[in-house]
Amino acid sequence: MASGAPDREAAASRSLERVFVGSAPLTAQLWETVQDWSGTRSVFNAYGITETGSWLAGTTVSGFTPEDGLGAKLGAA
Repeated sequence: MASGAPDREAAASRSLERVFVGSAPLTAQLWETVQDWSGTRSVFNAYGITETGSWLAGTTVSGFTPEDGLGAKLGAA
């Protein structure tokens, strides 16, 4: 995502189907930057302790409130 990245990196990012970001909080601006860079709307914010592989909790763009960064734990209603 660095500016001036080689064209091959940009082309490779376009082959991504999903992007998981282990960041808390993930700002709305960074979320949009990742979507633009990757070419996919399937960007997920996930976090958790190392032992859970960052799958403890997360949110999708449809459940995202700008700047809150995190959603309900996976499997929660």
